[in-house]
Order: sequence, then C-alpha cells, then structure tokens
Amino acid sequence: MTRLVERTWITKTLLTLFLLSILVICAFIFRRPLAVKSIEYFTDSHNVTIQCLEFSFALPFKLEVQEACVSSPMGELSIENMTWQLWTNDLAIEEIHINHINATTSDIKASAEQQVEHLPLPQSLPWLNISSLYINSDVLVQPIKLTIKSVAETKVKITGDLSATIQVSPSYLTTDIEWRLSDLKKFIPQIQEWVRSEPQLFKKAALEQAKISTLLTFDGQTLHSQNALNISSNIAIKNCPIDVVLAGTLITNINLVDFSVEIDFNQLTNQVSLENCSFVHNYLADGDSPLLSLLIPTPLTLSGNEIKIPKLSIIDLQSTNEVEIIRVLELANLNYKTAGNLEVGYQSTLKQPIENQTTSMTNLSAEMVDFQGAGELIVDISNFKNPNAEHSLEMSGNIHISQAKLDTINIGQTRTDFVVSGKHYNDLQLSLDSHLVKLQDTDFNLQNFSNHLDLNITDLDSMSVTGHSNLTNLAIQNINFQPINITHLAQVNLQREELSSQHYVNLEQDFVLEVTQQQARINIGITEQAISRLKNTLDQIIHTLEINQGKLSASIDITLPQDSQELMAKGQANIQNLSVKYQDYLVNNINYLTPITYNSAGLQLPSANLYIDSIDVGLAISDITANVSSKNTVLGLQKVKGNIFEGEFLIPNLWLDGREQQFNVNLSNINLAEVIALQQQPGINITGKVNGILPMAINQQGLMVNNGWLASLTVGKLTINNNPSFDSIKMQQPELALLENLDFTQLESKVKFNPDGWVFFDIALKGNNPDRNQSVNFNYSHEENLYSLLESIRLVNAVGNTIEKKINQGDKK
Repeated sequence: MTRLVERTWITKTLLTLFLLSILVICAFIFRRPLAVKSIEYFTDSHNVTIQCLEFSFALPFKLEVQEACVSSPMGELSIENMTWQLWTNDLAIEEIHINHINATTSDIKASAEQQVEHLPLPQSLPWLNISSLYINSDVLVQPIKLTIKSVAETKVKITGDLSATIQVSPSYLTTDIEWRLSDLKKFIPQIQEWVRSEPQLFKKAALEQAKISTLLTFDGQTLHSQNALNISSNIAIKNCPIDVVLAGTLITNINLVDFSVEIDFNQLTNQVSLENCSFVHNYLADGDSPLLSLLIPTPLTLSGNEIKIPKLSIIDLQSTNEVEIIRVLELANLNYKTAGNLEVGYQSTLKQPIENQTTSMTNLSAEMVDFQGAGELIVDISNFKNPNAEHSLEMSGNIHISQAKLDTINIGQTRTDFVVSGKHYNDLQLSLDSHLVKLQDTDFNLQNFSNHLDLNITDLDSMSVTGHSNLTNLAIQNINFQPINITHLAQVNLQREELSSQHYVNLEQDFVLEVTQQQARINIGITEQAISRLKNTLDQIIHTLEINQGKLSASIDITLPQDSQELMAKGQANIQNLSVKYQDYLVNNINYLTPITYNSAGLQLPSANLYIDSIDVGLAISDITANVSSKNTVLGLQKVKGNIFEGEFLIPNLWLDGREQQFNVNLSNINLAEVIALQQQPGINITGKVNGILPMAINQQGLMVNNGWLASLTVGKLTINNNPSFDSIKMQQPELALLENLDFTQLESKVKFNPDGWVFFDIALKGNNPDRNQSVNFNYSHEENLYSLLESIRLVNAVGNTIEKKINQGDKK
C-alpha cells in the first residue's frame, strides 16, 4: 500500500514538472504576443498599443530588448538595444525616440480624467546609461537630444541640448537646470519666428544670453520650480527703446493630476525704464522719466480653461522734487477663459503735467492732468478662424467708467461697447458705441452724449473713421443748446502723424456748420442759412431779441498753434437782410460783409461797411451806414451816418467796448415840422430847418448831453390854431398871441440831456407877426422826458399796427 502511494506521488510530481516545462517552453516560444497582450491589458485605460517588441533572456538574469515600439494618443515611444541586468539593476539603452503628437481636446480630457491622484515615486533608480534620447514634437523646431547617466545611486546627470541633475529622495525628485532665453529660440517655432520678424527686440546679447537657474521638485503630484533670474537689458522697440531689469525668483507649481498651474511673482522684482523712449517723452515735461514696475502680490492660477489673477498693479516708481507725479493702473479679479472671455475690473490714477515736445499735428499741454477712472472691462474673443476666411478675428467687449476727473472736468458714468473684427491684425475693423451720462466743468455742462464710430485700421498705422455723435443736453455759460447732431469723417496716419477730418454739425432747426480739418488747419464753413433757425440760442443771449428775417454765411480758416506759434484765424462773415425786434425797437435790413482775423492780440476786423435800412425807436431813423472795425478785440464804429427828421446826422467815432467816452452828434437839415410832430399837438405847424451839434458823453451814469445847440438855417414860419394847451396859456399871457402867426428869421436853442431821459431846451425866437406887423423876440424853456415820449409813440404805433392787422385779417375773411 505504501509503495502504491509513493508511486502515485512520483507520477503526479513528474506530470506537474512536465506541464510546467511545457508551460515555460510555450511562454518562451510565445513570449512576444504574451508580453504585448499583458502590457496592453494593464494600460488599456490609456489607449496604449504595442506596435513592435523584440526581446530575449540571457544568463545570468539579463533581459535584452532589441526593439520596442509603443503608441498612444499623446505620442509614440521607440527603444532600441536595451539591456537590463536584473541582478545588479543596471539599465543600458542605446537609443530612445519620443515623438509627441498634438492630441485632440477630447483625448486630452479623457486622459486627464484617468489620472491617478498621486504618482508613486521610485525608492531607488537602476544604474542608468542612456546613450541617446531624442524628444520630438510638432511644437518644436528640431528634436531635443539628451544623454542620461547615473553618477550615484540616487543621482542622474543629463547632458546634451539640456543640462540637468536629478536627485531621487524617498518622497520627491529634485532637478537643477541652467538655461538661457536663446535655448527657447532654438526649439520653439513661435519664439524663433518672433525673433526673426523683430530682430531689433533682441539685438542686445545680454537679454538672450542671460542665464536662468531653475530648481525643480516633484513629489508625485506637484511639479514645483524656482527660477532665479538676474536680467538687465535693453529692448529696442521702434520709437521707444525700453530698459528692463528682472531680479529675484519666479515660483511655479504645476499639478500633474488636474493640470492646474500656479505662478508666484511675489519674489520677483522688475523695473521698466522709459528714459530713452522718445514717443513718451514727446508728451512729458522735462525731467519726467517714468520708471514702471509690475506687481502681482498674489499667485496667478491656471486651471482647466481658465486663468485667474486676483490683483495686478502697474505703478511708477519715479518721482520728482518739483511736482507730485502719480501713475498707477490696478487690475482686480482678472479672469480669462480659453474660450475667449476676459473679465477684469480696473482702477487707474494719472496725475502729471503734459507738455508737447514735438511739432506734430496737435499741441497738447496741461500744467497738471489729474485723471482717475474705475470700471470693468469685459471682452469676448469669440472666434479665431482660418486666416484665409473672412473675419478671422472677432472680439467684443465694453469699458465702463463709473467716475473720472481730468483737471477741473468731472466725468460721470461712461460706457463704451466695442467690436473688433478682421482677417488679420493688419486689417482690422473697430466699432465703438459710447454713452456719456455727464461731463461738467466750471462753465460747461454736457449730459447724455452718445457716439458711434466705425474705424478701419490698416497695418496698425493708418485708419479711416466714420461715425456720428448726439449731444442731448449741452449748456455753456448758462446757454442751453437744443440737441446737436454731428457726423464725422476722418483719415489718420500714425506713422506720418497726419490727420484730416470733416464734421457736419447740425444745430437747432437744421442750422449746419461744416468743420474741415487738415493737420493743424481747420475751416469752419456756414453756407447761407436763415439766422432765425438759431432762435433758441439767440433768445438766451439777448432775451428780448426777435429775429424776423435774415441770412448768415461764413468761412473761417483756423491755424492751430505749433511750437511757439500763435493761434491764427482768418475768414469772412456775411449778414444779409437781417431784421430784428429788440423790446419795442425795430431794426430792418442789416447788411454787413467783413473779413475776420484773430490772433494772439484778439479779434481784428478791418474797416467794412455796415448798412441798415431803418431803425424805429418811436421816431424813424433810416439809411444808416457805418464803418465797423476791431483792433485787438476793441470794436468801434466810424462815420456813422443816417437820416433823421428828414435831415442827416453824423457821428465821427464811437467805441463799443463799454468805455467812458465823448463824441459829437452832428445834425444838419433837420426838418422842424418832423420834430414838432413828435409831440402830436393839434394846430401847431412849423416850417424851416436847423443844424446842430450835440456833445454826448457816456459814463457810469449813462448817456448825457451838455452844451448842445441847434440853430436855424433859413427863415421859417410858426402857426398855432386851436391848440387847447396854448389857448389856456394865452389867456394868462395875451402877448403870446403874436406866436399864432410868426415869420421867424432866427431860431436858436441850447440843449441838455440827462441820463434819466429828461431833455431841456432854451429856445430863442426872432421874427415878425405879419398880422400885426410887429417884431417878436421870444425866449422859451421847454423840458420833456424823451424816453417816455418815445415809449408812448411806440405804444400808439403798436396799438395802431395791431388794429390794422386785425382789420386786414377781417377783410381776408
């Protein structure tokens, strides 16, 4: 029985050994397909495929791989001639090729979802000797070639296109790398193309040859880097070379599980000097040289498709002893999504003098500009299409300013919506829609201003502009304008500093100004238009002015000052058939054509003729002519002539600047019958004409006449018949009956006029009464309030005109 059991056990043992031998032989024979299937099984979640695998075993405990090829959506890996000595843990590889492939978004997303939470780190490394490691990618100009060798049990050295040392610790890996910006130029095509297209930017070797020391630490999840920089160089930008200093440590943390990135700038100091930037200094005062610094106090984060910067500030470190200068731009909660959405809040402060140092088209200067603005910028870069397609760039957004101040100008809420589109950056279309709630200065108040502009920008250098503006509520020095519409056309060339534009300004009731600008020259043109269209504005300047008819045309050429030049304006204005009513005064058919010149001394008007058909102040003044001139904004009239009382008057010179002055009013051939008719006394008739001189004075008290005189030119006749006032006086003084029929040979009178309107006459009459054949020598004093007299005449005339108008209207019915 025992022998039978032993025989059975031996048989089973031999059978087992036989089967194991068969299994080993089969595994050896079919080692390749078994290895391929095993590897693919364990890496199935990563879509790994074994394309080729040739390996063998050798004694003692040696694995030799002649060829291995692995592919995945992320790239391809090939190994040639690898030997792994298991007993001594030596790994020698003759050649490795890694070819990175630009994966689709879905592949990357799927790969990211399959990442483990923590990558296990090796406790030790085999003794490595990789002769050639080639890393290639579509995003590289050329492959990166490396050699990797172990120099200690836990240390590996990398040489070739990149030099580094990897240290293996129980819980992390560390690497020291030293590199230059020029290394990026050799391998990254975008940087290589940028340097090639802008060779002036990196012409200073100090920038691209500056060494950067990087310390990398990897704990299985986060790749931590510390980059020590010490760069000081000049970047030669056209018209604005800048000096850049970067010193300190730039820290980055990359989470390889969720691919989030954190960049810390807090230990990196930076300065950008604009001392040699002529473009900036063209508009800054002497001695003002900005020294800018970028501050990011909290780390920048990149996660998924989003970039976040909690706070970013650009400040000016420089200051002068003469004036306080502040230049600050702060961005808060900057959020950018790779889909094209950018949101950022901003606050800016600018306080500095401006002084134009160029001979350009504009002369912008200010003793001190104080600008403060805050708001939010929202941009949607909606699409980057094929460069050959239309509108390959589309970007939209808005800028909002809650409140700002520029010198004494207060700017209320403003909002600007913009859309940028174009086939290329050198062919852009920019559309702007702006709305300003309030803009206020000492004598200026603008509310509800809206503006639309379309800009076509070519080569970032020239642009054409079309658009329109609407000013709903504008007040200047207490003058409220009705809504104003403006149409704009403009051409701009930034490189040649050329600007030309046309603006059509539509004031109230379609009164249009055409403003044409060419560089520093501006023309303001007014085609012949009815002045009555400006009724609302003129009513506020002269409250009781009423325009009945009249037309205005003008053309003014303005030369804006450049360098030490002065502001110049030349042109002409033409007023035709202007009739106005001021209070109860009527002025009919004013005609005036004059050249106009304006310079630093003020308004200059050469002598030009002014014609007025008539002025009705209660008595008729007709056929008025005068020479109008202005010197240094002092307006005056010369040779003022006209007809009054069927005679003539002449004023040699009259100033219209409000000064105290004296002048003579010369009267000739004044018809006494017309003078007496003013008093509208029945039964009194007089013939004859007089000459006279009225020495007038204008001062703070008003208008007055002292020592004026009137004298008859020829004999005349006075008759009084059935005048109740005269008859009443005659009863007390019977000798006055001699005046009822008087042939006078001489009539003289002294004249005095007071500012309150009272006029005094001392009249002397000499003649003969033919009825009684008696000589008469009569002296008489008379006073009358001229203002009241003229007012009563105007009142009577106004009533008469009203009655006549109603009668005429009745006849038409």
